Amino acid sequence: MTVRVLALTSVNPNDTESLSIYMATTSPLMERANAKILTSYAIAETIVGDAMPATVTIVEYPDMNAVQSVFQSSEYGLLKEIRAKAFTTYRIGVLDT
Repeated sequence: MTVRVLALTSVNPNDTESLSIYMATTSPLMERANAKILTSYAIAETIVGDAMPATVTIVEYPDMNAVQSVFQSSEYGLLKEIRAKAFTTYRIGVLDT
């Protein structure tokens, strides 16, 4: 059963090098997991509450094992510090479909 993952992110505009490293590592992981970006939107305005992250992205994975193959991989685990530099906001969740 396919799994959809929601990413709420804001890129740190002051550290494009970290973002490049992050993308160079995660793109092949997602490709191997057969993950597909379904849609991505920029947030135009926050109406209620604290400021929203800049981008909402929905990614589809073939199953939960594929999700775990990315987020529980040793390669992804090594990105913790890089991810913290590359993004000012980074929240990932599995959608209930």
